[in-house]
Amino acid sequence: MSRNSKIFISILILLGLFSLIYKFYLSKEVCPPDKCKVYETDANGNSIDATFPKEAGRLHKDFIGTPPIGLPAGIPVDPKPLKILTSYMESVEANEGSNEPFHSQVTYSYITSQDATTLFGNFEKYLKDKGYNVNLDKASVDQPIYKLFGEKISAQTNQIITINIFRQNQFENMVSVSLVVSDINKKQ
Repeated sequence: MSRNSKIFISILILLGLFSLIYKFYLSKEVCPPDKCKVYETDANGNSIDATFPKEAGRLHKDFIGTPPIGLPAGIPVDPKPLKILTSYMESVEANEGSNEPFHSQVTYSYITSQDATTLFGNFEKYLKDKGYNVNLDKASVDQPIYKLFGEKISAQTNQIITINIFRQNQFENMVSVSLVVSDINKKQ
């Protein structure tokens, strides 16, 4: 057998092997359409028109591209952030059987070009001005994380706000604001 014939036969065998591998391993769908549904996603990677099982009494609403309804008035979030990462409001009705009171959570996180130290100072001032008891972890200049925790208790509700500022790089910071409001359980 000539050298060219050996090369030709070797190429045919390799092509045959590649076609078998493709047919049995690579061409199979990860999730066949009869078993699962594929949803399109928006620019932030959130699924469009996907429905998730809902817990009775729980309401979840996403606010794509805008701050969520329910953020405290005047809170110093960036009005035009570079990118909104998370924006939603969730609430749970009171459950008399388990003595669980009504509570809601508003979460908003975004990327901003505002200075981390300035952001930290603005949020700290806001919380103190609004009557929150404030605990803070004021990181040094080298530290990439700033944390604020505020709590305000009234006769009817307990409000807890958590603010984290993560320094991404010298130009961008990620800000996460989460507010939980719950009715005070009178039976305790």
